[in-house]
Amino acid sequence: MSAEVAALRKFPSKLYAWSFAAIVLLGIWPLLSVLVTSSLAEAHGCLVDEGSVHPCIIMGSDWGEALYAMGVMGWFMLLTFPLAAGLSMIWAIALIIHHSVWLRRQRSSA
Repeated sequence: MSAEVAALRKFPSKLYAWSFAAIVLLGIWPLLSVLVTSSLAEAHGCLVDEGSVHPCIIMGSDWGEALYAMGVMGWFMLLTFPLAAGLSMIWAIALIIHHSVWLRRQRSSA
């Protein structure tokens, strides 16, 4: 591949967008779990807390243990939020450096 063809490539902005979306999803996954849990429990008149499993009948079966597990997953936010924040900083630095190098190469080939 010649230098001219390589320089005319588009910047991989979709790759950066998808990777940032994955970082955000990693960070908020426990929050989404808690929101789904509380919505399901509230819609079916169930009690969910971190203390113990309470029975919750949804469509004829007991979902109490599953809702309890999903609710307790909210504690993972203590890990995933800081991890996502750190990964976001690394992502931003990589984006800035990559875009700067890409612009420099575009200008030098023109």
